[in-house]
Amino acid sequence: MWLWPRIARSFSSVKSVASGNYVKRMKVLDNWKINDSAVASQFETSEMVLMIDQRPLIVKSPEGPRLFVGTTQRIREALDDFGLVVSIRNSVLLDALPDEGDKCKALFGCSVLTLEPPHDSRISADEPRKRLAGVLGASLIPLRLAMLTMPMEQDRNWVARMQSLTKWSKIYNYCPKCSSLLRMRQSKSGASCGQCNRIYYPTVSPVAICLIRDKENEHCLLVRHLASMNGIFTTVAGFAEAGESLEEAVRREIAEEVGIECEDVRYMGMSQAWPMPNSSLMSAFSAVASRTDEKLISFHDSLSPPTSSTTPGGSAANRYSKPSAARSAIVE
Repeated sequence: MWLWPRIARSFSSVKSVASGNYVKRMKVLDNWKINDSAVASQFETSEMVLMIDQRPLIVKSPEGPRLFVGTTQRIREALDDFGLVVSIRNSVLLDALPDEGDKCKALFGCSVLTLEPPHDSRISADEPRKRLAGVLGASLIPLRLAMLTMPMEQDRNWVARMQSLTKWSKIYNYCPKCSSLLRMRQSKSGASCGQCNRIYYPTVSPVAICLIRDKENEHCLLVRHLASMNGIFTTVAGFAEAGESLEEAVRREIAEEVGIECEDVRYMGMSQAWPMPNSSLMSAFSAVASRTDEKLISFHDSLSPPTSSTTPGGSAANRYSKPSAARSAIVE
C-alpha cells in the first residue's frame, strides 16, 4: 500500500444513510443482489454515481469533495451526447436508499472508459472529460485523490465498492474449477457456474497498516515512497499472508520494510475499504519500537505530534470532520 487513507474513527460512527429503516434496506439490498429480475426492474428509476476513466465525478462543498449522485436518466442523457453508454451491464449495485414512505430506491455505480488518443497526438482526452463533467455541474478527480480527500465515509465506501466490483466482474469470467464460462449477476455481487453449480463472490484482501512510535510517544515513523504525491507521507502497511494474524502481519511488514522490531501491537478500532490495486480491507494498528533506533531519526522522516499532517495543504483534523486514522493516532 502506498498511501494512508482517510478512515472513520470507529465502527459506531458508521452511518451508511442518514435516514431510513436500516434492517429493511439491507434485506431489500440482499434481494436485489441475488435476484437479477428484481434489480433490473430498478435500474431505470435508480440513482447513480459515475466514474470516468477511474475518476469519480464529484461536486465541491465547504467540507471537501462530495460524490455526485444523480438520476440514471440524467447521467445517461449526458453521456449519450459524448457517445458513451450507460446500462446495467457496465453498472454495479451499490446500495438501497430510503425513498418515499417505506420504499427503497436502488443506487448504482457506472464506470465508463473513453478512448485515449495516441501518445504523440496533440489531442488530449482531458478536455472532453471536463466538458462532460461540466454538463452535470460536477468535476472529475483521480481515484486515489478521491479516497484520500472525500470527507464522508459513505462516499469513500461507494467509490471503493464501485471500483472493486467493476474490476472483479471484468476479470472473473471463468470457473477456477472446471473452466466453464461464469454467469455474472446483474448486481455484480457474485458469479455462478452452470457446470459445477459453484457460486463465486468478490475477493477482499486483508491489509494491516501501522503507525510506529517510540516508547516515549514523542516521535512516529512516517516514510515517503518514491511513487507518492509530493507532501504525502505514509505509514508501513502490507497484506496479511496465509496462516498469520493481522498483528503478526504488522510485525513482519515493519521488519521487512524498515528493519525495526516492534512490540505492543494494538488494533485501533479503525478500518476502511481500499480499492487499489484491488479490493482490500485495511485495519489500522499502532506499535512501539522495541528499542531506540536511529532509523526513527536518521533514515526516515520522523514527525512529532504537534507538527505532523497526513494530508496535503494542512491539518486533516482541522479540514475535515473525520480525520484520518494516521492523524488520530499521532494526536492521541
